[in-house]
Amino acid sequence: MRILIVGKNSFLVKNHLIKIPGSTYRLISHKEIDKYDLNQFNYIINFSIDPRFYYEKYNKAYDTNFKIINKINLKRNITKFIMMSSGTVYGNFKGKPFTERSKINPNSTYGKNKMMSERYLQKKLNEYMILRIPNIIEKNIKKDKINFFDELKKNFQKKELIFNFNIHSKRDFITAEYFWGNINKLMINDFTGIVNLSSGIGISVKEICNVLIKLKKDLKIKINNNTIKNYILSSKKLNKINKIKILKKDILKRLRDNIND
Repeated sequence: MRILIVGKNSFLVKNHLIKIPGSTYRLISHKEIDKYDLNQFNYIINFSIDPRFYYEKYNKAYDTNFKIINKINLKRNITKFIMMSSGTVYGNFKGKPFTERSKINPNSTYGKNKMMSERYLQKKLNEYMILRIPNIIEKNIKKDKINFFDELKKNFQKKELIFNFNIHSKRDFITAEYFWGNINKLMINDFTGIVNLSSGIGISVKEICNVLIKLKKDLKIKINNNTIKNYILSSKKLNKINKIKILKKDILKRLRDNIND
């Protein structure tokens, strides 16, 4: 397979890329898109994102997905586009995990912009993957976007964990190895459509605190809101396709190691 990755400086690419043996890779920045005939590749994976995508109302001018989609020649029909989306497209917290059939109702600018990109992609292309991703527990998270893990690490360093929800609230996390293992298998299996690239494992705030208190005995925990807010993406569809497992103990170990780094 010939694979083009746009966003060569993304932390998942620069520090954690796992290649498919026998495949040819080209890594470029979003500024180099116009230099290439995109239809020479079997897969195009876009990791590039304009910082304005997090905070400003959707605009095609700074949507790199839009630019790539419009450079793919539909008549040749050999190139499949892979979009990195987000669990934020589902919107508010709920009691049970979000499935790919759950209503799309984003309540953040970032989630709304991802939704717009998803819709445009589905309208224009037949060959695509949309990967909805939860929190990734790895080093070098980009500083232009603060997620749950980033906030946790920042507060851990200040010796005070602050949560705006009940300590029994749950989140799901994945590691870089799990991410690449699944995306590579999806390419090998020639998957088309939308899938939550998630662990499906709900880890409670209490479990996280228990791990981190062992690292800092004087760590303080502050709960500002006692409402239980679970945010978990179902992995049932992904597991049926790929059958790659990840254990809660491995996620907690990676969280501990990266928080304490």
